[in-house]
Amino acid sequence: EAVCPISEDEILERLNSEVQFLKDNPKHKDKGMIGLIINCKGELVRCSMSNNTKSAELDSQIEAVFNSLGEWEAGRMNRTDVDSSLLYSFKIKKGIIIFD
Repeated sequence: EAVCPISEDEILERLNSEVQFLKDNPKHKDKGMIGLIINCKGELVRCSMSNNTKSAELDSQIEAVFNSLGEWEAGRMNRTDVDSSLLYSFKIKKGIIIFD
């Protein structure tokens, strides 16, 4: 499995500080899932909502944060770098994102 350049706590911190939709809608309640594909070079090659929220604007802002996380460490299998896919499932309660 690929390794993110920052911790899950830091991802949440960035999501909750950078997603303008949540600042504009502080009582928003929702849930969703975002899928990532990281290639064997550690490059994020696909980032898309696998389970959309109720707002296309919110989906695109969440995708933008994940796209800006930086260089990933490629997943390894049998001492070889491999492509990896990751899913982040989340809930939004009172305008705050938390991972499931």
